[in-house]
Amino acid sequence: MEKALGFVRDIDWAGEKILVLGSMLELGENSVRAHANICRHADSVNAAHIFLIGEEMIQAGRNMEWKSPSVRFCASIDELADSLDRVVNSDDLVFIKGSRGMALERIFPVLIAEDKI
Repeated sequence: MEKALGFVRDIDWAGEKILVLGSMLELGENSVRAHANICRHADSVNAAHIFLIGEEMIQAGRNMEWKSPSVRFCASIDELADSLDRVVNSDDLVFIKGSRGMALERIFPVLIAEDKI
């Protein structure tokens, strides 16, 4: 995930960069440190919006001081989808990453809606 966030940070993009980061469920005893590390990397992307979902990712996000202007903690996939629907435009880059168990593909209908294409 660190390398992917670095790619998003370094790519030139006409629209806004939006990050959707879900908990990484397979980390075991390294979970707290790894989630904190990912939040720090996400903060370096200069994204217009960062959305965090999942207990581990939200906890890590609440424990840091963000430079990013818009960090949102989403308690459910429905809350995440509603929030994305309000901010995503057709020229935005939306980076989505989390464990398979987070089933983040459930937000795809918002991203492929007619007014977003």
